[in-house]
Amino acid sequence: MDPTAGIPARAARSREDEAPITTESISAFGTAILICPRCSAQANPYLRSDRDHRLISLTSPRLEIVLKEGSMSRFSKPIIALILALAPFFLFFGTTNTVTVNGEIVQDSQFNLGGLLMGLIGLGLAFSVLRAPAPKHKAPKVLAVIAGLACIVQMANAVELVKLNPLDWIFPDRNLPELVYSGLADNDNIFLSVKTPDSYRRALMVEKSKIAGKAMAHKTYADLCHGSRYRVELERASNIPDYLNPDEIAYLNKEANRHAKAGPTECSQANSKRVMGRETDEVNRAMDLFDRLEKEYLASTTQ
Repeated sequence: MDPTAGIPARAARSREDEAPITTESISAFGTAILICPRCSAQANPYLRSDRDHRLISLTSPRLEIVLKEGSMSRFSKPIIALILALAPFFLFFGTTNTVTVNGEIVQDSQFNLGGLLMGLIGLGLAFSVLRAPAPKHKAPKVLAVIAGLACIVQMANAVELVKLNPLDWIFPDRNLPELVYSGLADNDNIFLSVKTPDSYRRALMVEKSKIAGKAMAHKTYADLCHGSRYRVELERASNIPDYLNPDEIAYLNKEANRHAKAGPTECSQANSKRVMGRETDEVNRAMDLFDRLEKEYLASTTQ
């Protein structure tokens, strides 16, 4: 027996309209495109109507499930792109080249082919999201921009245009040499054979130029090779005493720049051991010795 027998044609058509909604009703970017179940005509999902083509309400529970699935698909590409940008920081697939002199590694370079390929693929995915017309869904595009920038950084890192390693941010001292200096002994001083105001100032000026210059070299190398991980108090090292005259300050700055230019400009284990280790101890000790000599000089001027 026909279950719709005796039911008005409009009511029977309403039952026919209750066809299930599938994910095919939603576009790849989650935009609701509803199809009239009776005649397959496209409908506006934000309207209701009781006319012949009854439009399905956007508040339908079945439609809400489909919309959630569509929302997830909007984020799938930028999320995958972001994963491709970050994964090569922890996975290496490429070549490494090291140069050893007298048993010490003086040059260490690598080419991460996997990082370059993953970055290119991720950048393509991010670009495809940005090109797609979805003006009402800004979040996926914002995530795609972030993922795209991360992919560009990853590709630069893969060919060593920049050197980045997230583990250095979490464990900043993991690749740095151990520091030995912990403080001056009671009898550590800069001894002057002649203790006159001029001899004090000359000694202080020379010591300060060395300290400032080596601190500048330390900063340059740390920025280049260790993510700006400074192990020297840069402000303290660069502070110029106010008791120096203009000629003495000019000499100090000239000598400081000369010492700074003598610092290494290439990243290597040997250079890191020297600049971030031994020379860091020397600069920190020199600053403490300078403070003692300065205190002695200032005390002599008040007598």
